Amino acid sequence: MKLKKLHLNELSAKQKEIYNFHLVAAKLAQYGYHLIKLDYSYWKADFLACSEEHNIKVIMKTAPTIDKSCEDEDLHIVFPLKNIWFFMPYKDLLEIASNSTSWTETSSWKDFGVYSTTKINNDFLQKIIDYRL
Repeated sequence: MKLKKLHLNELSAKQKEIYNFHLVAAKLAQYGYHLIKLDYSYWKADFLACSEEHNIKVIMKTAPTIDKSCEDEDLHIVFPLKNIWFFMPYKDLLEIASNSTSWTETSSWKDFGVYSTTKINNDFLQKIIDYRL
């Protein structure tokens, strides 16, 4: 049997979610973590990243995203940006976004408490670069 590579644009949203979960699992395995996918979002998390030293609640997004409902949670966020995956504490993302972007000034943030974008400035990128996987 000859294997055929997947093309992401041919996958459904659920298939992309599963694909991305396994992609992130492989990346985090390099740091000693194994992932436990949650069937529904316990503690606002999509999965747990577990190692000998830590158990981390993680939300996975398709882009950098800030969400007021996550502010009081002890969460990490993982997201792709320009074909690079980033893994960071949610609170760090919110602080960096607040200090180097206008995300918290948008009507989306003010009215709905959520903002997500793939259009980022260089200052933001430089501040998150150390969080790349």
